[in-house]
Amino acid sequence: MHTLLDYDGNLPTYVNITNGKTADNKGAYDVPLHKGSVIVADRFYNDFHLLNIWDSKDVFFVIRHKENLQYTVVKENELPTNKHQHLLKDEIIELKNEGSKAKYPKQLRRISLWDEGNQQVIELITNNFKWVANTIAELYKSRWQIEIFFREIKQLLHIKTFIGTSENAVQIQI
Repeated sequence: MHTLLDYDGNLPTYVNITNGKTADNKGAYDVPLHKGSVIVADRFYNDFHLLNIWDSKDVFFVIRHKENLQYTVVKENELPTNKHQHLLKDEIIELKNEGSKAKYPKQLRRISLWDEGNQQVIELITNNFKWVANTIAELYKSRWQIEIFFREIKQLLHIKTFIGTSENAVQIQI
């Protein structure tokens, strides 16, 4: 189930149900996005062709990047000194891998932060160069509302999905 969640109302505004073999990022191509929208997603959305499409439509994204991302640092932005100590880096980068760079030739912003709750470093990429680094970090943190939404749907409504005889047929039982 590929869902666009309206953050203000915490309700889905778009739902696309595909078979279980359809990757999240492939379902994302069909999501209707408006100029100025903000997509916050996890590593599965490191699809630079998709990110370039979003960027060309003036859609912002904040995505946790994969550990093997190859990039060159163009500029290191200054971090706040007396607050937001969880912020580790704020950089402007360019993709290094020729295939990735062909799909997304523009610069990106890379934010690295410490997640105290999970005791790990989280590394994000975004196409937004205006927001402060902490806003980007907080947006990513808020994506857990989506995870909570799906958990509640599954637990409270007891949704079960079955793939029918046709490869694309999906039946939902509530």
